[in-house]
Amino acid sequence: MLSGCCYRMAQLLRLNIEPEVEGSTPLPTVTQITERESQRRLMWSCYILDVVVGSGVESLIMSSKALPNVKVPCSNNAYLLQKESTTGYLLPDGILLVDPIPAESLGLEAYFVYVISLREQILR
Repeated sequence: MLSGCCYRMAQLLRLNIEPEVEGSTPLPTVTQITERESQRRLMWSCYILDVVVGSGVESLIMSSKALPNVKVPCSNNAYLLQKESTTGYLLPDGILLVDPIPAESLGLEAYFVYVISLREQILR
């Protein structure tokens, strides 16, 4: 029950929508980079919690209706160093959409989200 509440609260905070950089500067500040990545990681953590607790029962999974429309997390190295990093989106059919992105941009967190989404589709 709490995992569903967690996912709903994240949606109410609009964490399921990719945050945009505010202001007219083309380059985001270090604070904006860190805040945006923290929001992505929080939303994907709520998604993972929801999917794991639901164990493939579609009526128990809040996220089965729509995936979060945020990019998958960047690598831990980029996050800790507060560097701008490009990642991709997870599509509803379970494909990790990564355009021409260097392999070092995607960390274990991104692949873990991908594996959890595949697990959800298999269990459904």
